[in-house]
Amino acid sequence: MYNWFECKVRYDKTLDTGMIKTVTEPYLVDAMSFTEAEARI
Repeated sequence: MYNWFECKVRYDKTLDTGMIKTVTEPYLVDAMSFTEAEARI
């Protein structure tokens, strides 16, 4: 049986103006464990 895990990914994004901004995006992952969810991301 799978569970739903919300994983957040943080990365640096370059904007159109050339500035770098740290962005955090949430992802919903269907996995058996949190370790599997991390591996899928």
